[in-house]
Amino acid sequence: MAKAFEIWCDSSDLAIECENVASSVGLLVEPHYAASPVEEAVASRAPERHIAFALTLAPEIEHLINLSKSHPISLLAILKSDRTSLTLRDLARDLGLVAVDEIRPLIAAVGLRVVGAEKPWSGSIRHVHPAQRIRLQPYIVGNQEKLRYQSAQSSFVVAERERRSSCLGEARDVAIAIDAFYQSHAGRTHRRPGRPQVEGVNLEVVADVLFGPERALSDPASKQALSAYDLPFPNEELCTSPSRAAAEATRIGFPVRIALASPDLRIWDHPELAADGVDNAARVRDVYRQITALAKARTPGARILGVTVSATSPAHALLWLKARALNTGEVHMSLGFSDPHGIATEDRLETVLPASVEQLECTLSRLQGNSLLSAERYRDQQDSISNIHDVLLRLTAFTQDFDDKVRSVEVDPVALLVGGGIELREVCIEVGDAYERTIHGTVDIDSGD
Repeated sequence: MAKAFEIWCDSSDLAIECENVASSVGLLVEPHYAASPVEEAVASRAPERHIAFALTLAPEIEHLINLSKSHPISLLAILKSDRTSLTLRDLARDLGLVAVDEIRPLIAAVGLRVVGAEKPWSGSIRHVHPAQRIRLQPYIVGNQEKLRYQSAQSSFVVAERERRSSCLGEARDVAIAIDAFYQSHAGRTHRRPGRPQVEGVNLEVVADVLFGPERALSDPASKQALSAYDLPFPNEELCTSPSRAAAEATRIGFPVRIALASPDLRIWDHPELAADGVDNAARVRDVYRQITALAKARTPGARILGVTVSATSPAHALLWLKARALNTGEVHMSLGFSDPHGIATEDRLETVLPASVEQLECTLSRLQGNSLLSAERYRDQQDSISNIHDVLLRLTAFTQDFDDKVRSVEVDPVALLVGGGIELREVCIEVGDAYERTIHGTVDIDSGD
């Protein structure tokens, strides 16, 4: 007798539903209830177990990471349609987990796992009823007879492979399951790189910049801390007077960008505190005075360091990103478009780093405007993805090196330049409470580890 496929649920009612749905297609499953099934599975340390999870509560990112390490062939259903749960579903796929957001596609995925379908999207659908084929066609990219799909009674689809067969359910649910396998393929087949290392970084010098109480660093101070990681910043200068700003603008070459430098006022929150295309020295002095006066009126008492004067480089896309260290050793990265349309449509995603170039390319394809990341030519696209990958790994290395001191690193925007290349234009490092904990003797603030 075939062994039942385990499905762990965080609700007893959900366990019953999983068994009923599986029974309706003739699949043998063994549902279990646990208050925290993902954490319990990780603690069991049995990576060869074929196991699925049906969850009403979205798990923590750290739990998904640990699950991908301890049970890399797991199936997962997060049964909520809110944005947070859908984001976690996509993040789980980045980690190689086959993740869906409904019970019936989860049962279809179980059926595919039972017949040993390693690449369900490459099977043949020649024997499927035309009405069902229409549902499956967009998700099938092969025609391998080794794995065949065919129609069954009650409008169900059956998968056959090497004399093993399994009823999967209706075509719609099978299509969702196949797509979930495909979307998680890069996360399973491309090995994640180890902790990134940037050569020549003096950790003590960087730690000196970060030293101090819990606070947000100004853009210049944030870039000073990150400069050791050889990240691409604009050609710019911090200026504390109108005359110095005019002189530096002349040296850099007009037109220039003038932006307030303050740890209390961020340009992405106050875009009126920056001016682009300033084209002469007199105008630079006027803009300096206008921006600083506006900042003082807007937020009395705000710390104003001056302005940054930077070269103007046209960009074909502007991105936003935010990185924070996880207690699993990885870095949680949020990324999306920061132009007005990207902000309005919330064209953003979340993933876990480090990742390979292939994994990152698959992740970035989830952005609605992913075609804007590069020119149309394939070579330019690969160059653009490679540049983004390099920047993200360097930020990952910094975040991991100082995970006990840095709460987050936010960049807005990351400019993808028209002529090629990339710039981190505005940066904010949030320093945590390591300084306060040092006073109480709980951490070593001078250590970069």
